[in-house]
Amino acid sequence: MNLKAAAIGLGLILAILAGLAGYNSCRKTQGSAAEVQANIAKGEANAHQSQAQASDAVVSDLQAKHLETKKALDRLTNDRVALLKRLDVERQARLDAESAHPATIEPIPDVRDAVIAKDAEVIAAQTVVIGQKDAEIVQLTTSRNEWKATAEARERQALAQEAATKAWKQAVTSSRWQGRIEGFAAGAALGFLGGRR
Repeated sequence: MNLKAAAIGLGLILAILAGLAGYNSCRKTQGSAAEVQANIAKGEANAHQSQAQASDAVVSDLQAKHLETKKALDRLTNDRVALLKRLDVERQARLDAESAHPATIEPIPDVRDAVIAKDAEVIAAQTVVIGQKDAEIVQLTTSRNEWKATAEARERQALAQEAATKAWKQAVTSSRWQGRIEGFAAGAALGFLGGRR
C-alpha cells in the first residue's frame, strides 16, 4: 500500500511539475512575444517621430517664406492704395478743371493703367500667399498626424512592455514553485528510498 501511495504521490508531483513547466514555458513565450511587440512599437514610434520632426522643419520654412511673401503683398497693396489715391486726386482735379474749362481736360490713362497693372500684381501675390498657406496647412496636418501616430506607438510600446514584464514575473514565480516542488519531490524520494533500506 505504501508503494502504491508513493507512486500516486510521485505521479501527482510529476503532473504538477509538468503543468508548472508548461505554464512557465507559456509565460516565457508570452514575455518574449510581448518584448518583440514592444520593440516593433518603439521602432514605429521612432520612425513617426523622425517624420514629424522633419515635417515641423518644413512648416517652419514655409512660415518664414509666407511672412516674406505677405510683406511683399502688403507693399504691393500699399502701392495700389497710393495709386488709387493719386487716381482719385487727378479725377477730382479733372472734375474741377472740367467745370471751369471743359475744353482743357487731359485724359489720365497712365494712372488708370498703373492701377490695373498693380491690381494684377496684387492678385498674383495673393495667389502665392494662398498657395503657401495651403502648403503650410498640409504640412501642419502631416506633422500633427505623425506626432499622434508617435504617441499611439509609444502607448502600444508601453502596454507591450508592461505585458512582457508581467509575463516574465509570472514565469519567475512559476519557476520558483517548480524548483520548490522538485526539491520536495527529490527529498521525499530520497526519504522514501532511505526508509526502504
